[in-house]
Amino acid sequence: MIGLSFTAAAQLATPAQAAGPRPLFQLPFPCGESWKLQTYKGHDDYDIDMYANSGGTAGRPIVASYGGTVQSSGFDNGGGWHVKINHGNGWQTLYLHMNAQPLVSVGQTVVMGQQLGNVGKTGAAGDTYHLHYEQLADGNKTESWFNGVPSGITSDGSAGTGPIYVEGPISGPVNVTSSNGCAPPPPSQSSGAVVWNGILYEFARGSDNKLHYWFPSGGGWSATQTIDWQIASDPVATVHNGILHVFAIGTDGAIKYWFASGTGWSPAQSFGGGASGALSAVVHNGTLHVFARGTDGGIKYWFPSGGGWSAAQTVGGASTTVGALSAIVHNGTLHVFGITGDSTIRYWFPSGGGWSPAQTVGGLATGGLSSTVHNGVLHVFARSNDATVKYWFPSGGGWSPAQTIGGNVRGGVSSTVHNGVLHVFARGTDSTIKYWFPSGGGWSPAQTFGSGVY
Repeated sequence: MIGLSFTAAAQLATPAQAAGPRPLFQLPFPCGESWKLQTYKGHDDYDIDMYANSGGTAGRPIVASYGGTVQSSGFDNGGGWHVKINHGNGWQTLYLHMNAQPLVSVGQTVVMGQQLGNVGKTGAAGDTYHLHYEQLADGNKTESWFNGVPSGITSDGSAGTGPIYVEGPISGPVNVTSSNGCAPPPPSQSSGAVVWNGILYEFARGSDNKLHYWFPSGGGWSATQTIDWQIASDPVATVHNGILHVFAIGTDGAIKYWFASGTGWSPAQSFGGGASGALSAVVHNGTLHVFARGTDGGIKYWFPSGGGWSAAQTVGGASTTVGALSAIVHNGTLHVFGITGDSTIRYWFPSGGGWSPAQTVGGLATGGLSSTVHNGVLHVFARSNDATVKYWFPSGGGWSPAQTIGGNVRGGVSSTVHNGVLHVFARGTDSTIKYWFPSGGGWSPAQTFGSGVY
């Protein structure tokens, strides 16, 4: 069956000897619930006890802080009924003192927000109902972070100095509202990589001219999934009104698109014509825009109109020609990037009822253009003439010099932010998909999945 895995664990494969990027862990309770988090003298370092602020603590649902695989589920005299989840990349979470046998079993895949059990006081919990919670990196307890914010609870009885906690007689009790399971904001960028319903997907054109995709699964990546065939460009994906859309240029020059429907995909839809490559899509001011290189080499775009799609509109002047495209919204402004015939990355933005003159980013770019916003900073990625992935960002009123991520790529560059971590993908010279993420002040070694990519 062709379709998305709605229960795929959202983790990435990284070297086993060191923890990978910290997942964007959430409070282990449903969206909107308010809880007190605290520790006390004699508690082990980094351990947190959690108490509900309203409605009582006993029996409240405990949910997964992040997706992964159940590593242990059972009973012991200390932790009582408990669950440990392996999130991949060296990361684990531990949930103790449940009131009864957990709802999940060893080896089961869980997604963020899935119920694991209920709050109890089994084992060595004392007389109060609470959840004892830990985050571990490479098997060692570490400071817990929630929704990207450090807890400040680092040692027993001396916590409470972090950005969301204050010192108290029992360290740290403050009100914290859970974001677990809350609707994520829609992504502002599109490329072959996209995050939908909390799961990272990478789309690519195969050497069979079919549209393929992958998602993290079982500590690595899923087998290739196929949507349709006879596409003639690298695909792009974006989320509009909560629905995942994937676009590609067909062999007839029309733009084809598919959207997630039920447990599979819609039939191919078509609009436009005369597109010859360099596709991008983005949502701006609530409206979906699709950009492509026309047969005249210029930048064309379309948007939904009158129950169908608009006629082709033009970005830049008649002399504008590009070989790759990427569109993104940054600080509320739509930017359209293109690689022009002299291997220079240029961009345009709406201005005075039309489009600005071309602005320049950098040169020696030969394809595979992508842009994304990470931590509020706009980044532009491309394949350079030395077969490496390079990137640029605004600096000093202009743009930074080119920075290098990794090599042995031949195109298909895409980028997105997943759980606060920037990921950059590219098509390798060996027809695999390679990806990198920031690590240790630089970039991780290249990770690889898939095969037979165009």
